[in-house]
Amino acid sequence: MKAGNVKWVRLGDYISQRRENNSSLKYGIDLIEGVNSNGEFQPTKALTDNINLKPYKVVRHGDIVYNPSRLNIGSL
Repeated sequence: MKAGNVKWVRLGDYISQRRENNSSLKYGIDLIEGVNSNGEFQPTKALTDNINLKPYKVVRHGDIVYNPSRLNIGSL
């Protein structure tokens, strides 16, 4: 598909979904980060005492990250 001089492509042809959890507990509490209202990572404000780190998602350099429940406030 083309619009003017722009060639449209299907994004799914260039990215793939990855859902890696910290199930091996390789990463500790010191690496937990949250996302601020500008969509930037920042140190977490959450209480981290006695939390289970296994379900936490691992984010690697170059990843695109978003929380679909926050799309309505523009934090993609």
